[in-house]
Amino acid sequence: MKTLRAFAGELVGTFIMCFLGIGAVATATLFGALTGPGQVGLVWGIAIALGIFVTRNLSDAHFNPAVTLAMCVGGRMKWSELPIYFLGQIVGAFLASGALWLLFADSVKKNLENAGLSMAS
Repeated sequence: MKTLRAFAGELVGTFIMCFLGIGAVATATLFGALTGPGQVGLVWGIAIALGIFVTRNLSDAHFNPAVTLAMCVGGRMKWSELPIYFLGQIVGAFLASGALWLLFADSVKKNLENAGLSMAS
């Protein structure tokens, strides 16, 4: 049960962080919606805080394989828990990237086309 909770917490938290953070970068670059890197950084900070708030009772809110590895190396987490954390983080990131692609695919293709490029290039 603890393993399933950790997996779910890392999946949901990583999804929230990636979806909002990368979504902010996408809106800034595709539409010029944000005027500076400070705004994108602020969205990333809010995304991480929201991910931690939502999953605080499920996992340790690493949301990043490097953090999970560091916790194992530092002895603050069991090595046996590392694969489930990694899996949750990878699945959450892939789901976020898929959702963002569904939202921004047409805009990405149009911007590439305007620049004389294609997805193949």
